[in-house]
Amino acid sequence: MRILGINALFHDPAAALVVDGRTVAAAEEERFSRRKHGKRPVPFSAWEVPELSARWCLEHAGVRPGELDAVAYSFDPKLARPARDMGLDDPWDPLRLEYARRAPEFLADALPGLDPDRVVFVPHHVAHAASAGPASPYPDNDVLVLDGRGESASHLAGRYRDGKLDVLATQALPHSLGLVYEELTEHLGFLRSSDEYKVMALASYGTPRHLDRLREHIHATGDGGFGAHGVDWAALAPPRAKGEDWTKDHADLAASTQAVLEELLLELVHWLHGEAGGEALTMAGGVALNCVANSKIAARGPYRHVWVQPAAGDAGTALGGALHVAAAQEGAAPEPMPGADLGRGWRDDEIRAWLETAAIPYEEPDDIAETVAEELARDGIVAWFQGRSEFGPRALGHRSLLAHPGRSENLERLNHVKGREEFRPVAPMVLAGRAADIFTGPVPSPYMLFVHDVAPAWRDRVPAVVHVGRHRPHPDRRGAPRAARRADAGRLRTAHRAARRRQHQPQHRRAAHGRRPARRPGVLRVGTRRPVGHRPLRGAPGTGVRMSTAPGTGGPRTGYAVVVPTLVRDTLADCLAALVAAHGPDPDEIVLVDDRPAPDADPDALEHALTVLGDLRERTVVLRSGGRGPAAARNTGARAVTSPWTAFLDDDVQVGPHWCDQLLQDLAEAAPDTGAVQGVIAVPLPGERRPTDWERGTAGLAQARWITADMAYRTDVLKQVGGFDERFTRAFREDADLALRVLDAGWRIRRGRRTTRHPVRPAARWVSLKQQRGNADDALMRRLHGPDWWAKAVAPRGRIRRHAAITAAGTAALALAVAGRPRAAAVAGAGWAAGTAEFAWARIGPGPRTRHEITTMLITSVLIPPAATWHRLSGLWRHRDAPAWREVTA
Repeated sequence: MRILGINALFHDPAAALVVDGRTVAAAEEERFSRRKHGKRPVPFSAWEVPELSARWCLEHAGVRPGELDAVAYSFDPKLARPARDMGLDDPWDPLRLEYARRAPEFLADALPGLDPDRVVFVPHHVAHAASAGPASPYPDNDVLVLDGRGESASHLAGRYRDGKLDVLATQALPHSLGLVYEELTEHLGFLRSSDEYKVMALASYGTPRHLDRLREHIHATGDGGFGAHGVDWAALAPPRAKGEDWTKDHADLAASTQAVLEELLLELVHWLHGEAGGEALTMAGGVALNCVANSKIAARGPYRHVWVQPAAGDAGTALGGALHVAAAQEGAAPEPMPGADLGRGWRDDEIRAWLETAAIPYEEPDDIAETVAEELARDGIVAWFQGRSEFGPRALGHRSLLAHPGRSENLERLNHVKGREEFRPVAPMVLAGRAADIFTGPVPSPYMLFVHDVAPAWRDRVPAVVHVGRHRPHPDRRGAPRAARRADAGRLRTAHRAARRRQHQPQHRRAAHGRRPARRPGVLRVGTRRPVGHRPLRGAPGTGVRMSTAPGTGGPRTGYAVVVPTLVRDTLADCLAALVAAHGPDPDEIVLVDDRPAPDADPDALEHALTVLGDLRERTVVLRSGGRGPAAARNTGARAVTSPWTAFLDDDVQVGPHWCDQLLQDLAEAAPDTGAVQGVIAVPLPGERRPTDWERGTAGLAQARWITADMAYRTDVLKQVGGFDERFTRAFREDADLALRVLDAGWRIRRGRRTTRHPVRPAARWVSLKQQRGNADDALMRRLHGPDWWAKAVAPRGRIRRHAAITAAGTAALALAVAGRPRAAAVAGAGWAAGTAEFAWARIGPGPRTRHEITTMLITSVLIPPAATWHRLSGLWRHRDAPAWREVTA
């Protein structure tokens, strides 16, 4: 059986493929998109699926989407409870759940040929458990899962016997160790749901002086569950703003939380052992990535074996979901995972082809191990690219940076190269056969999920990997606490001589027979997978090639133009200023299309916006489109473009600080059959209150497919399909129509990683009435692309049917009253009132509920249904003779 696993809802989107019970591929989306963690874990991104990693998994195994027997999605929306009922402050969680329910549609759209009925929802923590228990080398094991949240819980304790899971305990939300650690991460000035590992590292510099206070909120309950909620962090240490120096108070708070976490985990482990009685403990969930706590469990817990899933975070649920479904459908336990090297690999001839295409000089030494060892002995840093990439957050010698561990300054040097905080540790790599001579702790340790102490004889030999401990800190010259060094090596990676598929052979082959050059390091440094600029390694040799051929290095780059249609609003200057400030190569040309209808429109207004362009003014051209709408304006601009790519921006957006760099990366990564690459739209909403109806509508742009607020098309593709359809005279549906025609022409459209901010601009009070004109455009879309156009465009179907029913009921009530049939008129009127009331509440309920907003919603909720119905009918009549798009191209 062929089973694809998908993790998509929160963060770390990933895909895994299990064939006949054997794991053949697993990869995280960030390895392909180079967006850290794949995306942010917010409800507005929950619709995104890991289409790049899923597509690669299938291609690697030679499986087409239609050949899949099942797709396991690691979240079951049927088990979810409203966030408010669980004590969670997450007003947009209903949107997340709606996206989860629609996941089969999103997956079928991303993987053409997939039957959406093949999608199976797997409970989140069951998927975590299955990524540990069945994937481990121990057929019978006890399993512990701890993370931020699932459908309604944050924890699962159980046991696997004969391949079947028996759940013994769960912990209901809001109590969550993962969420508590996330709150602390944010309080300490780091990025929540991303930088928790930094808090663990910072804890090494502190003293756990807040234990008693924290135990009041974080403690075991004795029944396999725990309390973890309601910590007042500000009462223990002041919040740290991003970029501020950390202080002893911050380190002490991190140390205290780490200590109480370790205490609680040990209590949960002892309870589980008492209930289940197994010899092996397997662990998964984001909390299981806390290698310091894992080492305490291994050293002080009751289990003989402790095994942690290398991709313990949410990415691992893709594999776990697939293994769970495989066991259920095949009736037998799947095979243990063969290792963490489950991602993309590249043959030598493929790497040669990349280098030769880019005209980059290279050499192939006779003895790569000797060459690398000599470079390290000269104190060089080596970027090591070997075999298939890792699944999980640790770099394990496949995509790593190597440096000499015998020089203490290499710790600071590597952190500088990688753009990391100075307190962050680095990890040693050692032959498994030598590990016990040098380190004390769980051995073997192939996945860097435990910490180890360094033998006294080796502490001065490998100072770069000897980390700090919780000794009394003393200030350094900058005033920040600096703990005394202790014999703690942090995470350890052991390599084996008899490695599978010759893995790591070059790294240890010479050491195997004891001959090595003078000054050759005996332990190699393994970095994390974010070596430069906090970007995840993509795993493709082309990434390094593109770095060396980037603009400014003398190599070729992809040319692009920027087209901005504008009504010369106040937002235009901000749009252009953000473009000028963005890091990276400037566009070859900028085309501003003035779409103001008046021929004598104020020229000074446009000139003011142009002044922000600076030197880019020389490559900017201004055209007029005569007020015919954004579709015509974009066509006017596109016809003037000579670059191979045309990037469209709306005049009310602001590109991100690295937009130019990221756009070029998006374009360079576009496959030959990719016709367009969409940007990521972020819509900032007020944090102090609920968003208004207008703000929620604008926020929907963050999930919209193919919107031209930030969309780059191949210029030749635009010419091939005839550009935008100028019958769409409003900024509505013209982008979806173009995208559907591009897809019909055989091109693909993918989502890039560049980010553009779309602020909510002020709007008139009755703007929602004006928006109903878009119903006429929906009528045109139906004529062009068929009655199921909304499904093809992955667009919400809207309320037009309800609006028509409400309008019909109101019209009938009036007609019946005039005809002298009061009872029938009353029934029809009641129907109209009920429909109108439901519509009004659907708009008022999620909003701020101020007097102005409620009044506006009540009035417009009465007027919108007939207005929407009228515009739909007028659109159907106006476009009644419009031929279908396929008929036009035939």
